Amino acid sequence: GSVIDGVEIRYQIRKTNGDWQYNTQDYLLGMPEKRNYVVGIAAVSETEAYAHASVGGSNVWGDIRFWELGTPPALQSGDWSGIWRADLDTRMRSRNGMIYFASANAFTRNNIVFSMAPAGPDLFAQLQDNAQIHDQGSSYRGNPDIAVDPSGAAHLIYGAFQEIFYNRY
Repeated sequence: GSVIDGVEIRYQIRKTNGDWQYNTQDYLLGMPEKRNYVVGIAAVSETEAYAHASVGGSNVWGDIRFWELGTPPALQSGDWSGIWRADLDTRMRSRNGMIYFASANAFTRNNIVFSMAPAGPDLFAQLQDNAQIHDQGSSYRGNPDIAVDPSGAAHLIYGAFQEIFYNRY
C-alpha cells in the first residue's frame, strides 16, 4: 500500500505465554483506505482488545474508524467524523476495563476530543456520548497524549501553539 491509497492493517493476538491465539493467519481490519496510517489499540485482556485507524478521504482530515478485536474477524464499531487531522494524531489506552481515547483536529474544529468508557459492545457509542471538548490555548491544538495512573485517573496533555495543557480525569 501507500500513504495516499492506504495500507493493509492486520492484527494477531498473542497470549501471555507467547503463543499466538490463532496460529493459522493474521486478520485484516477492513480494506486499505486513504491515510489509514494513524492506528491505535487498547488491550483489555488476553482475548479482548479495541483498535482504531484513520480514514482520510480526499484531504488530510477525516474519520476515525473503530473495531472490536477478539475472535476474528474484527467487528467494525463505527466511524467518528470530524475529530481527526493527519498530522495531529490520536491515542487510545486501557486500564482496569476502561478505554481512554483522545484525538485532534486543528483544521475544521481546532479542538481536542477526549473520552473514556467501559470496554464492551457499546464502547463506540459510549465514547461518543462521553466526549469532552478541550479548546484551551490560542491556536492549532494538537498531538494529544494520555497516561492512566494505577488509580484509574486519566491524564490528558496536548499542545496549542506555544503552550501545553494538562487535564486530569
